[in-house]
Amino acid sequence: MRTHGKMAGGPKTSDRALRPIDRLPYLAAAIPLLLLEYAAAFIPGLTQRSLEGAWAFGIGWMAWLGRVEGSLLGLVILLCSAALGWLSLRRTVATGDPGSVVALAVVPWLQLPAILWLALSRSDSPPTAPDSTAAVRGALWGLAIAFGAEILLTLTFGSYGIALFVGSPFIVGLIASYLAQRDGHPRPLMVAQYALVLASAVLFGFALEGLVCLLIAYPLAALAALIGGAFGSGFARMRLSNGTAFSTIALLPLLLAAETAAPPLAEFGDTRSIEVDAPPAAVWQAIVHMGTIYSPPAARSTGVWLIRSPDISRARASAPFALAYSPLAPPTSASLAGNPDANYGSMCSAIPR
Repeated sequence: MRTHGKMAGGPKTSDRALRPIDRLPYLAAAIPLLLLEYAAAFIPGLTQRSLEGAWAFGIGWMAWLGRVEGSLLGLVILLCSAALGWLSLRRTVATGDPGSVVALAVVPWLQLPAILWLALSRSDSPPTAPDSTAAVRGALWGLAIAFGAEILLTLTFGSYGIALFVGSPFIVGLIASYLAQRDGHPRPLMVAQYALVLASAVLFGFALEGLVCLLIAYPLAALAALIGGAFGSGFARMRLSNGTAFSTIALLPLLLAAETAAPPLAEFGDTRSIEVDAPPAAVWQAIVHMGTIYSPPAARSTGVWLIRSPDISRARASAPFALAYSPLAPPTSASLAGNPDANYGSMCSAIPR
């Protein structure tokens, strides 16, 4: 059942700037936007990189195009998504369809049947906005902010830090909740989470973020959106202006500047060992009489490999050997002839201890 308008005691849905749009004008505008959106999202990137695995593990696969080109294409996708969302919201005013259809109309791939549904739905007379308009409007603004932050932070500056994982969800929740509370929605904090989920679905659909990355980041992002939603709801109750609420977007470049000026420092140590259940003499014979190794070494960045028995690691004199790998070492024991990646070293020398 479709519900419309403002019911007694219900939410005071704002109808500002929402005019209904007929079927043919809606299709005439939506089809070119869809073509441009998908062309910008996939065609340039596919010329340089396959999408294989991007939806599961990819992190900003469009960044392979370069920061300027990737950012411009991301901006095109953002504008198309915003236009499709606004057109679909206006179309629901004409048809009375629920706001969930508008949300689907901006999610990649799911938007195709959703837009077709809106185009085929019969217009009501007189047109009235559905009760979910306040929630959808807030969620669409949250999506625009999240998408814009993704472009600015990851594609333009290549930053994956506090501004992206905390600052962006906080602002998304604040703006979405503020607009929902302003327009009379009874649960503005839920709208903040709605906006975060919608933004995640859009980023995933365009392979800008992988599913695993989104799932890992979501708990922290949801908490930040909840706190931001509380601030936004408070701003609306205090009747602060739209300009005051939207000025909080300036926090994102400030956080980015702070991260750039004072990047977090972290040191990581990695120690690996393999214990061979054999006498040292047997291991030594296996090393000095090894055959040709055709695969490249896994530790190309270290430059030196040191293989020793557990006795040496405990500083016992009984350990008879250590094996060192170096690009400059002479071929005293085992040759890596035939290595196709010989530019970073091709010799292995056994050093008696």
